[in-house]
Amino acid sequence: MPHFKSRHGLDIYYEVHGEAGSPLILLHGLASNTRLWTPQLTDFRPYHRTIVFDYPGHGRSSHTKQYSIIQYAEVLADLMDHLAITKAHLAGLSLGCAVGLDFACRYPDRVASLILEGPVGGLKPKWHPASIIKMLALTLYLSCLFISWKTVGQGKTAHLINKYGAQTYGYYFLLESVEREVDPMAVGQMTLQLAYPSYIGKLSRLRCPVLVLRGKDDPVPKRYVKYILNHVPGPCDLISIPGARHVVALEKPAEFNRHALAFLKRNDFAEPTALQREKLSV
Repeated sequence: MPHFKSRHGLDIYYEVHGEAGSPLILLHGLASNTRLWTPQLTDFRPYHRTIVFDYPGHGRSSHTKQYSIIQYAEVLADLMDHLAITKAHLAGLSLGCAVGLDFACRYPDRVASLILEGPVGGLKPKWHPASIIKMLALTLYLSCLFISWKTVGQGKTAHLINKYGAQTYGYYFLLESVEREVDPMAVGQMTLQLAYPSYIGKLSRLRCPVLVLRGKDDPVPKRYVKYILNHVPGPCDLISIPGARHVVALEKPAEFNRHALAFLKRNDFAEPTALQREKLSV
């Protein structure tokens, strides 16, 4: 199985599906991994060199003591360097939206387009009273989560949460199975990170078109989507998917894939050849 070493010395698991087309990197959500994107890979690989990877603390990547959105964005940059990719399309789910947005703010020239499914996160800077209150609420939530984890088990706890977050159950077994392959420390630290994600106040740096996909019945407040729509400087479209809650890619994979591929086709680009990349680096 392919791994590479990140700048922080972590072993990161990744997969490359397909050889044709521009690169497309899929960013999974919290407490999941590369297998979350199984319903997408078959449809995407004929058109794009599709890449998935496990964040630190998830799946088959290394565990560590500290996790952050910035760290995950840096791992994404390391992966692109490892695969000699200068620019790529990004598609993120939930936490993956925060990772993609942070990366696009840090490296705007390396992102051709950005698909955000079910964005979550705060709206204010770190030390704003609203962010502090949200962090306290998330701390209480995490305390209840870990108590449930210890008393009734991780599987039952995940099932209760997923019943709230998903309306239809296509590929539902996949969602619950990948959630068993995560470091609880990563769940706690990344949940608190979402009280004040690192892209807040920086979205003006984006230079790519953005598509936001959201389940019509997503329980996550819509104000997070509105913040993105109001602050992204370039084209930014919102598509609401009926009959889905938070995990549209699993609940309605055919619709997610259709909208994503149409958006990618409109915003596609020609990847530089090896010779062009060599000239650019001189």
